[in-house]
Amino acid sequence: MEAALRKLDAKRIAIWVPLYEQTLKNTFGYYEEPGFEVSQSVCLGVEHPVHSINIEMSDVESAFEKIDGDDIDVLVHIGASIGIGHMMEHMQQKFGKPFLSINQTTYWYALRAHGITDPIEGYGRLPRETSIT
Repeated sequence: MEAALRKLDAKRIAIWVPLYEQTLKNTFGYYEEPGFEVSQSVCLGVEHPVHSINIEMSDVESAFEKIDGDDIDVLVHIGASIGIGHMMEHMQQKFGKPFLSINQTTYWYALRAHGITDPIEGYGRLPRETSIT
């Protein structure tokens, strides 16, 4: 995620997690240590990752509406248990800024690290970036 945020020149981010408050708090240090400012954050309080499957995609969008702002460079979804790849392009267009998820970012990084540089359309800005640096 750090490489993706640097690639997108992010300084201030907003984070959403589906799980409980402690999960959210645990992410702060991970992003703040390399120099990113977590300006906004929210969690849904899902008790266990297995229950993430019950989250409505409209709830995901509503959560990001609550934490978006003019001072936010990138919106970040933490939690690999929710498949939101189909929402990436829509979310980026709706909010007018890059939107990242753990799954999308991991896939992008793995491809680029192995020399696969084909841009991938339809999943937001990051997959169109052809290099890690």
